[in-house]
Amino acid sequence: MNERERQLPPLPVVLRRVLPVALVVGIVCAAVAGFLSAQQEDQFETSALLLLRPVAPDPAVSPGAEAAFTEGEGLATNVLLVSRPGVLGRVAERPGIGLTPAQIGRALEVQGEEGTNIIRVTATTGDPLEAAAVATGVAEEFVQIRRTASATRVRQVQELLEGQLAALSEGEGSPTETRLLLREQIEQLTVREQAPGQQPQVVQEASVPPAPVAPQPRRDAGLAGLLGLVLGAGLGLLRVGSGRRLEGADEMREALAAPVLVTVPSWPTLRRGQRRGRLPRGGAQGFRLLHLSLRQRNGHGPVHMVAIIAAGPDADAGVAAWHLAAAASAARDRVILVEEGASVDGGGLADRVREASFDGGHDSTGFDILPTEEGGPDGEDDAGRPAQLDDVLHEARDAYDIVIVPTPSMVDTPDAALVMEHADGVVVTARRGRLERDRVDALRSQLELLGTPVLAVVVDGE
Repeated sequence: MNERERQLPPLPVVLRRVLPVALVVGIVCAAVAGFLSAQQEDQFETSALLLLRPVAPDPAVSPGAEAAFTEGEGLATNVLLVSRPGVLGRVAERPGIGLTPAQIGRALEVQGEEGTNIIRVTATTGDPLEAAAVATGVAEEFVQIRRTASATRVRQVQELLEGQLAALSEGEGSPTETRLLLREQIEQLTVREQAPGQQPQVVQEASVPPAPVAPQPRRDAGLAGLLGLVLGAGLGLLRVGSGRRLEGADEMREALAAPVLVTVPSWPTLRRGQRRGRLPRGGAQGFRLLHLSLRQRNGHGPVHMVAIIAAGPDADAGVAAWHLAAAASAARDRVILVEEGASVDGGGLADRVREASFDGGHDSTGFDILPTEEGGPDGEDDAGRPAQLDDVLHEARDAYDIVIVPTPSMVDTPDAALVMEHADGVVVTARRGRLERDRVDALRSQLELLGTPVLAVVVDGE
């Protein structure tokens, strides 16, 4: 890769390549994300708060008794216990909740508030009333299960202590202090069971959410649009970095080392003008400029034979040749257009040409055409066609002021190379933004090998 190819394009060219890609990708991503988000069912979210136990220990309970009932009851453990199947099953049985335990589990999120004894129970469903009922129901059922379990444990310990006290009372010589201590522990357990502050509590019931938390089409579309812009910009920069496509007309002229650049209307517009037999206004000016540059080459004299080559599949060499022939004929030049695949066998040149007339603006004029042979040359004459074409081109060069020959790629047909040997130069047609650098480099190398200069580049104005 030479130095010219390694250089980055100017900033306006970079922006022209990157911005359209980024905008298109961003808009598409935003539209798709917004549409998909809008199709989702509304989701409502609300939370209930649980307090596991008092923040400060109850002074009415002895340290030994307090420790007996807090062992293994850390915040993380209780977070797991809140969503256990037993709790979810009881919530599913409540009136007004039409969810299974598994569905409740998927709709539930339980988190411990760091540094506190509070557990947040959050429910997300498609119904705001249902979400509030699920969150509150889970909190209440967990509290009820914990209270029942705690009461059962207290009663078991009370029965154990009461049995020990009865055994001491029946025995002889039992220490009075021991019996008093047992009675005190039994009373403390009774106080603990009846004190509401010693049990888990629902400190905040879930409220009915006024609005859904999801979906949010605008937010989703905005985020997707931003990501799409970034992705599109990356693709555009990658496209710029690859540098395999020539975007600007000046880039095309530089790549082909052409002295003249002519801008014409779009190729579909030129095709319509050819069918109607008249030059489009913009096309007439462009091809007159091209004809003038061919007649007044600096230091080389006028061009008598020019080949028209399409550098890409979207640019029609035959259409460009017709318009150049019309412009030259309007300037009173004797012009012949040798169409691709023209008949070259049998008879003189004058016997095979036909006249093509067109509206030149003030009056009708025309030029000669050596038309394409109907059905193409047969196999027997194909071997002698190059020699016959050579004779025809010599005869045409002597009889006309300018001979215009549209030709396909030299890779596709040997006739193209033969035309280049007779031509004073070539005019390359291209479509703006569609010309690959590799194709241009290959074309330029072929022309340099034949010693045929590029006289001009014709680019459409799209």
